Amino acid sequence: MLQAMRKAGHSVAAKILFGLLLLSFAIWGMGPIFSGNRVLTAATAGDVKITTTEVETAYRRELQSIERQYGMNLTEQIAGQLGLKREVAQQMVMQSLYDQEAQKLGLRLGLDLVKQTIASQPVFRDEQGKFSPDRFQQLLRAVGMPESVYVNTLRGDLVRTLLMGATRAGAAAPDALSRRLYAYEHEKRVAEALLVRAADMQNVPAPTEEDLVKFHQDHSDRYMAPEFRALSYIAIDMEKLAGSVTVSEDDLRKAYDEAPGDYAEPEKRDIVQITTQDQALAQKIAEEAATRPFEEVAKAHDLMARPLAEVTKGGILAQLADVVFKLEPNIASEAVQSPMGWHVIVVTKTTPPAQRSFEEVKDQIATGLKTQRAQEQADELAKQLEDALASGAKIDEVAQQMSLPLTKIEAVSAFGLRPDDSEITDKPMLEDVVKTAFNVEQGQTSPVSPTAKGLFVVQVDGVTPSHVKPLEEVKTLVQAAWLEDKRAEMASAKASTLMEALGKGESVSGLERTTAIGRDGADRGQLDQTAVAGIFATKPGEVLTSKTQEGTWVIRVAEIKPAALEGVDLAPVRDSLKEQMANDLLEQYGAALRTGYGVTLNEAWLGQTASE
Repeated sequence: MLQAMRKAGHSVAAKILFGLLLLSFAIWGMGPIFSGNRVLTAATAGDVKITTTEVETAYRRELQSIERQYGMNLTEQIAGQLGLKREVAQQMVMQSLYDQEAQKLGLRLGLDLVKQTIASQPVFRDEQGKFSPDRFQQLLRAVGMPESVYVNTLRGDLVRTLLMGATRAGAAAPDALSRRLYAYEHEKRVAEALLVRAADMQNVPAPTEEDLVKFHQDHSDRYMAPEFRALSYIAIDMEKLAGSVTVSEDDLRKAYDEAPGDYAEPEKRDIVQITTQDQALAQKIAEEAATRPFEEVAKAHDLMARPLAEVTKGGILAQLADVVFKLEPNIASEAVQSPMGWHVIVVTKTTPPAQRSFEEVKDQIATGLKTQRAQEQADELAKQLEDALASGAKIDEVAQQMSLPLTKIEAVSAFGLRPDDSEITDKPMLEDVVKTAFNVEQGQTSPVSPTAKGLFVVQVDGVTPSHVKPLEEVKTLVQAAWLEDKRAEMASAKASTLMEALGKGESVSGLERTTAIGRDGADRGQLDQTAVAGIFATKPGEVLTSKTQEGTWVIRVAEIKPAALEGVDLAPVRDSLKEQMANDLLEQYGAALRTGYGVTLNEAWLGQTASE
């Protein structure tokens, strides 16, 4: 096996695989290993201890990655339910086991191959597709990683990839097996089917009171009333507060005079630039651009002249700013170096700086002053609220003392609904208030809480726990559900009778022949996938039933249509089968490593929630 791994390291496939490794993969698992003066072990893999801080660092990085990729806020509670921290710990355990096994086997990669891998990364290439040392260093600085750390981390990733690749390479999918799998997957079946619809059942008996009581008890989960809370709260709306603020003409003029720079438009310039990593080429371009059109020069060197509109001195690279804002229009610059390479620049348009007049910005200043003063008032009100509530006063007393509006809600669910399921729409900041209120104990008051619209404080006056709604309250719903279940029961009974008749060879009217149905459900018509699975698990001539929401199917398998194998390209099946077998081998190899080296997990720590 070791010989196979060493041989694989020199193969083209392995080098291509290495070339696909990204910077993000290379830094996986990095992070500090100490937390204060105490180090806890999250897991042990062989002789290696993985600290809780290492797992926590990788876990946080994984959370951020998921949030960026899917645009969602993954809370600690949801992540805990998904077992994300445990999964990260398991990944780090396997990483360590592969490292130990590679060391035991003497598997090493030379620095030259690591350098080749780095040079092959698209993220480190310039506009001409060549490896850029400057770009490499720039990206490493952006993630705060020294080059030596990156190289060593990448070397470890490559060794692990090689070890896993050598394990997967043992997978093989013989043609005989591929052919059988193809035949299995592409077999089709024809059936005769009849749907006994629940809605067609006649003479359904009316439920007795005892029937309804029992049904209500047996299906109590269908008739649960959510928890409701009675609330009193004070809400301070910033928009209304700002609307009540008045500012004088003198205030506006003073604000304008004190900060004239806030209302100045800086000089702007439109530019076109050619960028290259070759200093000599940049100098040649600058010389040619002095006598030839800029676009023509760019095209002659197979480069792009890229435009950039309305740049300000503070909005471009510092190395270019002085050049751009000293350059005469339509005159090419000398070659200028920046972290992105060498630039030759032409200014195509200049917009001089301008000072906006007081009258132009008067409304803008007024809005800013009102918002500022409203925020100051809100901060003062928040302090007064906190002091008053801390003294033991009830929220209604505080509202009266401070002349603030008090909003009361007799009953609201966590979803913002009344007991009659109607939505509450006429209360300020309701969503934030309710969310906070359902984390406060009965009789208690929340802290003063800011929102996008202002601030609020809420008191929970009462709690009505979740409970089963009384039968009398939901009797109509219970009766309808009982009748629906009874019709489904009668349809199932009738289907069983028809099934017995077909099994005895008797004729049943209404059976319709289906088209040839695929195992994956293709061309199944009205049949659901459960019925399709039943058809493929039943012999020709045999009968089955399958329940759906509409009723019960009575089905007789009529014909099996074997897959046509002549001239079939088995490559896709073979490749898929080989991939599955390779994954199975890798999973078995991982299990063997865990058993051989020994693995323990800190279950107590991994089971903790963020609140603990």
